[in-house]
Amino acid sequence: MLADIEPPSVIAFADFGRDFRRSIDPEKGHSSYILPSSEDYEALFFGETCSSEAGTVLRAHGNHFSGKENFTPCSDGTRARDFIVLRRPTSWPENMGILFDNQIGTLNKIRVLDDEEAAGTERFSIREWLRPTMSEGDHTVMDGITVRMPLKYAVRLFIGFLRRFQRSDRSLSCRVCALTSVVAFVFSDLRMRLPSLSSRVSQNGPYRLNVQHPLRTQELLGVGDEPPVRVPSQKEVRLGALYDPALLPDFGGPFFDMKESRLVQRDVRDVDGSLIPPWKDYEAFRPGTLVLVEATLHCFRMKDGSKLRKMYQVDGHRFKVLASSPENTERRSRPIVPASFAPGGSPTKRVFDSIFDGVVAKKSRKS
Repeated sequence: MLADIEPPSVIAFADFGRDFRRSIDPEKGHSSYILPSSEDYEALFFGETCSSEAGTVLRAHGNHFSGKENFTPCSDGTRARDFIVLRRPTSWPENMGILFDNQIGTLNKIRVLDDEEAAGTERFSIREWLRPTMSEGDHTVMDGITVRMPLKYAVRLFIGFLRRFQRSDRSLSCRVCALTSVVAFVFSDLRMRLPSLSSRVSQNGPYRLNVQHPLRTQELLGVGDEPPVRVPSQKEVRLGALYDPALLPDFGGPFFDMKESRLVQRDVRDVDGSLIPPWKDYEAFRPGTLVLVEATLHCFRMKDGSKLRKMYQVDGHRFKVLASSPENTERRSRPIVPASFAPGGSPTKRVFDSIFDGVVAKKSRKS
């Protein structure tokens, strides 16, 4: 299966330093990983999906952190993402397990080089691209690969932008600020929106396995006491399409303060190469599903107060189910909000409203 592809594409076969190398941003210190031709190294990973207990984050609010003291709902402009943790295949030939271990070995080789170069210099707090999925005795084994998925939601930018930009009572500086924000947001997610597919993960590629369990999805989804939401037909499912977030069974309630945000159709495909809509992701990625991921590698350096941090990331761009899992789909429920939180009384105004309206929060002056 993977042996039919050129070795540099499959990270299990790739040699760091020969097939791909590190490129460091001279100003910010961030690292990306590129081919000898200086193009982005788009690596192919594979593995079985893990449960939420083992680190997978697949839910309506993604990785949104609502805060500890001041509760912040998931709102327009929230950059929520899902994370898939891949583990060693459990019901497949041993050679697939060896290849999975090679993937971890290559990622570790990158980390070892960084540690050797950083020895005796600045001390960093590290966030790994590997994580433990189980414990062996008294020590923890980093045996899972964390893959970051593209943004879960997109704001219907130009609807809100045009409505606010055309208001005559807005100053030129506010309009310029709004336009700059829109352009930055569009370009940051341009790659996700482009309907370009890799031929290596097409339905005609060498990845099809004749193992599939039917997806158990309702034709009509309802959330709480709200009216049911019409499920788009397969013809309406296309790359970059935007959908009603209420299609997700765990979306709704005061945890969400979204007005213009819509679910984005990411490049996630089934064994036949057809797009899997986001309301079927929970079943498509249920624990034990064998998936193929095309991803790029990054290491970000940042300063948090007096602390220096490094974040190693496997950024997944395209996903393909190789074989679905016989395991059950994990149950999900709406996120819980603090009892003291009153709907409509969020301590933070929606991000994009603040940008577009030119509103600056001011503290009351004490006499």
